[in-house]
Amino acid sequence: MANTDDKTNQDDPVRLLFVGAPMLDISADCDDDLLRRFGLKEDDCVRAGPEHDPLFQRLFVSDESRMAAGGSAQNAARVAKWTLGPRGEVAFAGCAGFDDFESWMRLKLESEGVIPLYVHDPMNNTGVCACLLTPRGERSMCARQGAAALFNTHHLNTDVIQQHFRKAHCVAVEGYFIVHSPDVVLEMAQNHNLDQIFSLSLSAEYVCRSHAEQLSKVIPMVEVLMGNEAEVLTFAIAKGASKDVTVEEAVRILREIQISRTSHNRFLIVTRGSKPVILVDESNELKEFDVPNDLPVVDSVGCGDAMSGAFLATYVLDRNVEAAVRAGIQAATHILQVPGCDPTMELAKTASTISLRRCVSKNVAEVDSVGCGDAKSGAFLGTYVLDRDVEAEVRESTQPAALILQERRYGSLPYILPN
Repeated sequence: MANTDDKTNQDDPVRLLFVGAPMLDISADCDDDLLRRFGLKEDDCVRAGPEHDPLFQRLFVSDESRMAAGGSAQNAARVAKWTLGPRGEVAFAGCAGFDDFESWMRLKLESEGVIPLYVHDPMNNTGVCACLLTPRGERSMCARQGAAALFNTHHLNTDVIQQHFRKAHCVAVEGYFIVHSPDVVLEMAQNHNLDQIFSLSLSAEYVCRSHAEQLSKVIPMVEVLMGNEAEVLTFAIAKGASKDVTVEEAVRILREIQISRTSHNRFLIVTRGSKPVILVDESNELKEFDVPNDLPVVDSVGCGDAMSGAFLATYVLDRNVEAAVRAGIQAATHILQVPGCDPTMELAKTASTISLRRCVSKNVAEVDSVGCGDAKSGAFLGTYVLDRDVEAEVRESTQPAALILQERRYGSLPYILPN
């Protein structure tokens, strides 16, 4: 495909800024006694209270816990830097507390070459999600939102973040911000300059369903819009489409809203699990890119984040959109084969190979639904800790997902995953 955008000036290092809600993900094995002690249940997910603080601290200091600097945009930033290597600079901005959890994530980002731009809320702790895995292969999740959803326009306008915002070639924000910080997203969209690429992820079905009007205000200013098939369909229905709307029809609805105001090409990228990724460009032609279907699956946590991070890093560097889509698919494939969203980890050498097409079937036996590829699973954290209709959203998020792993998982939360 011909690209009208020029490549980034090779004398000017590529710079990307990701903005989102940082969460410390902790996963660990547990026994029934630990669940009883903290009032937790198998196959359940709860909002953390003060009584769970000792649990988080216990898991944090345990050598047997597995931890990750999580959250959709933070995952994407880490993958973007992994993709770029020394060819560019990646920064992540988000709100955290003054505590050891923030310090751990800061060091983790720095070790991977990502610039941490944490702002702080002195009255709240860093967001954290614990995923406890029982001997029976079940999981119990406990999430504390904390400071993660408190990023505001004052934080956005601090000198250090504005410095990175102004010099970034690409600014990306997660759709979850539409729920708790819509003014931040709108200000970023309005104030990014004409030479920058502004990217937004739809993030979750509930974001598209309950916040369609807020999204509609921002999407006309978005150069790169990403979502999975379920999110795109949900948004179209929220905008008045029939419940049996096709993905092609939903794409047309989104494209009518995504009106260009810059010299950049405008792209819509739709992930569909085991089905080909859809790319829509300025011609409004739907192009499909195949994804691997027989892989050694370990954990699908962060696959969609990997797609986003690698796509943006590659596109900003070379302005070749088709190469960027393939890079995104490659990164997501890598993350699918390692525990959690850790691009630096080598691929697992001993993992059960399962067909992703087969996993879409409702008849597949489910061992553990943590990290399923469907956005309903990816929406759990945003739904449970950000939305007021907790019970209804949790029920929806636990429905069978398009990717149902048949192995025990070691990630804690799926964030933005392919459908």
